[in-house]
Amino acid sequence: MAGSISANTVPASPCASTTWSDTQIVCTTASVQPPANGLATFTITRSSDSHTSNTLNFQYAPPTISSLSPANGPSVGMRIAINGNNFGTTAFIKFNGQPVATAVQSQTQLQFDVPAGLGTSNTVTVTVAGVTTAAANFAYDGPIISTLSPTNSPTPGGGTLVI
Repeated sequence: MAGSISANTVPASPCASTTWSDTQIVCTTASVQPPANGLATFTITRSSDSHTSNTLNFQYAPPTISSLSPANGPSVGMRIAINGNNFGTTAFIKFNGQPVATAVQSQTQLQFDVPAGLGTSNTVTVTVAGVTTAAANFAYDGPIISTLSPTNSPTPGGGTLVI
């Protein structure tokens, strides 16, 4: 194949060619915000004559959550890792339907600090380009009594306990 080639997707991003021949091109797609429907188009342009290929469609894989780590914890301040796939570079996290700040983001993991709350059925979702994952569940730990003093009291009551 004479000249160089450029492979591009819509939304506009280059697909960096690693190898090509007269019958095959291997390239790596860029990390982009996919369109809301997840569909993108792909074309090739040859530099020697500016000839552009026909257009084909491909689909970005939707974001998925495989686990939360940890899946339970104290009532506030703990950092939670959302493990999964296809988070891209512009994922939005919601905790019980409310946006939370993303502390760490990669294609396979997001991290956020759990907000104050209670309960055992708190939903976590991730949205990328308008596509939202199935909800994962986070449970706040219940209260734990670590000491009780004294461990006995006069029968009629009136004793003071320190918990």
